[in-house]
Amino acid sequence: MENSMLAITEEQGVVSDTQIKVATEVRSRSKQNLLLSEKRLYAENDWIFGGGLDKKRCGAYGVFTVTNDLTKYTKARFLNRTGKKTLVFLVFSEAAPYAGIGGMERGVCAFSTRFYTEDGIWDSVGCNLPVSFTCHPQKYLDGICSQRPKTEKARLNLAEKWNVWSLFPDSLHQIMFLMGERGIPRDYRHMHCFGCRTYNFINEEGRHFLAKFHLLTQQGILNLSVEELLRRKASYHISVQRDLYDNIKKGNHPKWKLYIQLMPEEDAGKCSFNPYDLTKVWPHKEYPLIEAGTLELQRVPIKDSVEVNNCGFCSSNLVPGIEFPSHICHYQGKTDYYWQPGAFFRLQSAEAQRRIIHNVVRELARVPEYIQIRATARFYQADRCCGEKIAKELQFEIRLILEEIEWQKEADMSMAF
Repeated sequence: MENSMLAITEEQGVVSDTQIKVATEVRSRSKQNLLLSEKRLYAENDWIFGGGLDKKRCGAYGVFTVTNDLTKYTKARFLNRTGKKTLVFLVFSEAAPYAGIGGMERGVCAFSTRFYTEDGIWDSVGCNLPVSFTCHPQKYLDGICSQRPKTEKARLNLAEKWNVWSLFPDSLHQIMFLMGERGIPRDYRHMHCFGCRTYNFINEEGRHFLAKFHLLTQQGILNLSVEELLRRKASYHISVQRDLYDNIKKGNHPKWKLYIQLMPEEDAGKCSFNPYDLTKVWPHKEYPLIEAGTLELQRVPIKDSVEVNNCGFCSSNLVPGIEFPSHICHYQGKTDYYWQPGAFFRLQSAEAQRRIIHNVVRELARVPEYIQIRATARFYQADRCCGEKIAKELQFEIRLILEEIEWQKEADMSMAF
């Protein structure tokens, strides 16, 4: 099995085993960070393009207009004047295409935005959920590939998906979002888009700010129920593409407002969470949304498949004033897997909580028992009431769940690079 894996390369050579521990005596921490960052870039690019050319992507050209001068935070010139316009190309895709495939109804919708700035190209990637399913760079690509059909006609098994999710304790936050009300967007125009990494802003004085990006739809949020999606079946990806293209051609140009959250870099070690951890959200009360501009899609590609499939997005395309942080989220000793997922669940209304539990049980009921127990233990650690209700629906004694939790605590602490 190990020998069949593709080698991952970095600037200094080939990394033959993607599962080995990188923390060795012969590598400095900076070299480790370089390798892990490169693997994440590779994973993001593979994630956006679905592992190969297919018909489940669509894109459109538009304009980004600055509505708030951000020069005190960044020297990126395309953000330095209110009213300034920058051409953009935005591509949507199904990062983990569950919809209409073998009864798997929920998956992540990815997006990539290319800004054609005066200083060069900036490519930003993200998805319709505000958190990633893991901050572990070594596991990121493996997890993405495990959730994708290997061929166009392949079928993805629910057991494969939940086996991966239940093994990654930090995936629970994204699962909560995915199993909630916004787990199935009706179309691309009616969903938010969230940047999938933390950036580093640098201003003219050399001061650094950590930054998170959010594209919030101005069309309003619309989602589908499981029953509505099943009626669409395999036509889902066709209908969302048609909706985008038809509305643009009619002059009904979709718009998103770009907001950023900012944190002085020197405050990163003082906050109650790790700002580099992609499985965490930044509380809006502490780090409010700052409006940056408006993105409007105005033109569909002339040759859709050619322009979308050959655009060559790459997360490492950056411009002066926007960089990657020198720090990354380290997995070693990480124990705060459950507090944000639990807080998210408790913030939901009683009806929304019921739907999350119903959607989880609906899928877990079709996977092997050992995966059911493992996954239920994750939910229990985030919120006791949530875990107890899932266990009751699956007809498990709480004793089994508590025994699994003790094993997970020991196993999770041993996870490290």
